[in-house]
Amino acid sequence: MASLPPRMAAYEKERLAKEEEEKQMKKSKPAIKPFKANEIPDFSRLQKEFQDSLDQKRQSKKLTEPRGFNFQETRVLSFSEKNF
Repeated sequence: MASLPPRMAAYEKERLAKEEEEKQMKKSKPAIKPFKANEIPDFSRLQKEFQDSLDQKRQSKKLTEPRGFNFQETRVLSFSEKNF
C-alpha cells in the first residue's frame, strides 16, 4: 500500500489535529454571547471639558498686534526690519 512522503504525512497529521482541536473549541464555547451595552457618556460634561481646554489654549496664545502702514512708502522693508 502506498503512503505519503514523511513531510506530507506530518503536515496531514498536524492538519487533522488542528481540525479536531477546533471542533473541541466549538463544543466548549457557548454559541451566543449575551449583549453588553456600554455606558452612555455624559456629553454635557465632555463638551464643557472640551470648551474649557479650548478657552485655556486661546488665553495662552499671544494676540496679534495690528500695526499701521503707509501707502506712500517706496522702500520695501526686509523681513528682519518688519519684525522689529
